[in-house]
Amino acid sequence: ACIDMGGGTTTISVFSEGKFVHGDAIAIGGNHVTLDMAKGLSTSLDAAERLKVMHGSALPGSADDRDLVSIQPIGEEGDVPLQIPRSVMTRII
Repeated sequence: ACIDMGGGTTTISVFSEGKFVHGDAIAIGGNHVTLDMAKGLSTSLDAAERLKVMHGSALPGSADDRDLVSIQPIGEEGDVPLQIPRSVMTRII
């Protein structure tokens, strides 16, 4: 199978014995993930996009609860960034 996640849609192509056998698309893409992260982490869209690109994964890893990621919550510019486990982002994604 081949999955292509674009900004607004995700498509899947299924192959059997090297031949295309099925294709489909859903109206969910990377922009939706960014919006979910911004809301779930109470951060800006720009910060959520950066976090998604630099640290995001849909597959949980064994160290995700120990790996910390810094986020800057909306309205907290003067404060120290929050540290959250990477597993929080993985659950959102």
